[in-house]
Amino acid sequence: KQARGHNDQKDISSTGFHVICQVRHNDLNAKSSRWETKTVTGTANPVWQETREMDKWYEGDDLEFTVTDEGGRSEGVATLPYSAFSKHGFDGEIEVVGGDHAMLSVNVAPAHR
Repeated sequence: KQARGHNDQKDISSTGFHVICQVRHNDLNAKSSRWETKTVTGTANPVWQETREMDKWYEGDDLEFTVTDEGGRSEGVATLPYSAFSKHGFDGEIEVVGGDHAMLSVNVAPAHR
């Protein structure tokens, strides 16, 4: 959905941000599942409002959200544990570790298997 609290000292007028969402598989042999949002420019609090369906995940797999600038440099990582969304979904904020007090707002529908 959106991020807030990114490093405000960065010149945001020409910087864009996007998020890479990836399933963190417990099974190291599982095929990678990931997608990226579009890049949003001109704000330290980007809003994406994108919806995707992750199809290659298994019970116990967490979701990892990496916020990057348009040059590919990581601004931080937020992890949503499987237990937080598996039964009833999740709609809230998770901390972006390494993001200088940044938060990422996400909405994850319950897993139906």
